[in-house]
Amino acid sequence: MIKKALLCLSLCVVAAIAMRPAPSHGSAQQPPLARTGAPGETSCASSGCHGGVATQNSSFITIDVGGGLTSYQAGQTYQITVSNSDTGSKYGFQMVALDASNNSVGTFIGDAAQHTNVATSSSNGRTYVRHFNAHTAPVYTFQWTAPATNVGTVTFYMAANAANGNGMATGDKIHLKTAVLDFSTAIGETPAAQSKASQILAYPNPATDNAVSLAFRLSEAQDLRLEIYDMSGKLMSQQDLGLREPGSQTTELDLDRSQYSAGNYMVRLSGKSYSQTCQITLQ
Repeated sequence: MIKKALLCLSLCVVAAIAMRPAPSHGSAQQPPLARTGAPGETSCASSGCHGGVATQNSSFITIDVGGGLTSYQAGQTYQITVSNSDTGSKYGFQMVALDASNNSVGTFIGDAAQHTNVATSSSNGRTYVRHFNAHTAPVYTFQWTAPATNVGTVTFYMAANAANGNGMATGDKIHLKTAVLDFSTAIGETPAAQSKASQILAYPNPATDNAVSLAFRLSEAQDLRLEIYDMSGKLMSQQDLGLREPGSQTTELDLDRSQYSAGNYMVRLSGKSYSQTCQITLQ
């Protein structure tokens, strides 16, 4: 009788395990590699990950390289900002940069403060930049250093996720997007110099009171939006700045210090062809 009872219990345990839904990857903490939708890859919308169907060339996704650049120069480093305008409670992404032969090119540089890191796949040899500890901000920033020589056209393949936070592989929204950079043969101001000119200069920084000025440069007229995030990715405030003309620009932050404790914050300015972030420190 005891043997029969133990056998019955064992069979029940095995059946329960077999019937339990397969666990999804811990993608909120660290997504598995080779899920960008690039040639030879699946996407996050795959078995054991998030499921569903990925949206190709999604209008929800923006990939900005160096403030709107479309070409690169050998050995130059560019800031890349990716954003997801779809609704979700947490956001994640993964990106790879490939040449025309679908080989990894350039060097990604992660930013721990922005929840991004870099890893190389042992299966295909490609190097990826991706989120870790996905946060509630739909924006990630990191850097990419172009190859030391002309490798021709470089295509960035990216998969992004707007997750519903239910802890399961259902209901999340996967988006795919690409961005293309051609090699620049221009003489004169380099893309690196153009990128530097378009970046945001915050002053004073660190700031001891509620006033911070932002200086930046636009290549064309456009409506701008200002967003401030804490270092966990929480959106602290947002403001539409309206239409700004091309050229040098300034805007003022008037921070309610009762809402902002001492520490670091990320400021993002974005428009049709402009997207830059900078870090400010409040003391």
